[in-house]
Amino acid sequence: MSQHYYGQRLGRLEDQQFQAALDRFGLGALLRTAPITSGNFGQNVFVTTNQGEFVLRGCPHFDWQFPTEQFFARLLHEKSQVPAPWPYLVDEEVDIFGWSYVLMPRMAGLQITDPLVYDPLPEQDKQQIAQAMGTTLAQLHRVTWPICGRYDLRTQTIQPLQLHQEMAWPFPASAPSHKPVQLPFSQLVIAVVRHHLQLQYSKQLISSQDATWGAHIIEQATWAADDTFQPALVFADYSKHNLVVERRSEQWHVSGIFDLMSLFFGNSEMDLSRPVATLLEEGKPRAQAFLQAYLQAHQARPGFAARFAMYMLMDRLVIWAFAKESHKRWWDESLTFQQWAEPFVSFASQHS
Repeated sequence: MSQHYYGQRLGRLEDQQFQAALDRFGLGALLRTAPITSGNFGQNVFVTTNQGEFVLRGCPHFDWQFPTEQFFARLLHEKSQVPAPWPYLVDEEVDIFGWSYVLMPRMAGLQITDPLVYDPLPEQDKQQIAQAMGTTLAQLHRVTWPICGRYDLRTQTIQPLQLHQEMAWPFPASAPSHKPVQLPFSQLVIAVVRHHLQLQYSKQLISSQDATWGAHIIEQATWAADDTFQPALVFADYSKHNLVVERRSEQWHVSGIFDLMSLFFGNSEMDLSRPVATLLEEGKPRAQAFLQAYLQAHQARPGFAARFAMYMLMDRLVIWAFAKESHKRWWDESLTFQQWAEPFVSFASQHS
């Protein structure tokens, strides 16, 4: 009986536990396992059997995590050409590991979060990968729904967004503490961005000058904040951390996306903030390549740049707070929030 350590979240697991999980879904005999070291949450293990390559995802953060991911994996599989893990097999029983788990196919491709894989690539290849990311995100945004909403575990379908849940952006509050409030999407987003701005100021994570600048960005976007869009899938954390890529016929393609628990239906434009920001940290040409490829496949509506600035402000507030509170800042600590965030916020007006 072999036992290995798979990180703080999953702990020590035995081969016979993996085999029991495989037997439950008829996925063959275990050959080997390997921990996945990338990612922030440590939920995943590569599993190889005599039937193929799989990923075991365990110890969910919320009771709705795996059902939500299963719902959207099925939707992407059935309604789009976006490569998502399917079948997404959920076992709610806790008798094997002490927590529920998922088994899904391992997506073929390179993990470009690995510096040993990504750093040696020529700049032209990195820009092509950024373009492929933009094209794939536009494909994802073609999946639509009649309303703006999130997956609801109780009803097992999409329910309208509620203000108190969205205050916990990017993941909804699990236990409502206030009477549900539904607003038009544009008003809801403005309320959530203002909430985060005020919250970071009250925690003294940003200065009064930062807060005034952020309030001005929101005010400038109010004229463009409308609801004349078809609700579409929003990934909310689309970046190279949640995908793999392949080179086929001399062109790079996104060969798989994963980590689907943050998906919901809303204004797809807000999905551009995270990938633009992460690529902009690498260099403007890659961010430009991404945005241009996206906008070629998904035409921008009037007022795009103003809305982009507000969506980016919200994303940067979340990242700033996370980095400050976890002491994981990767930028010059002498920068104020405004100094750090402004290049991200102004990017769309300069390059769209």
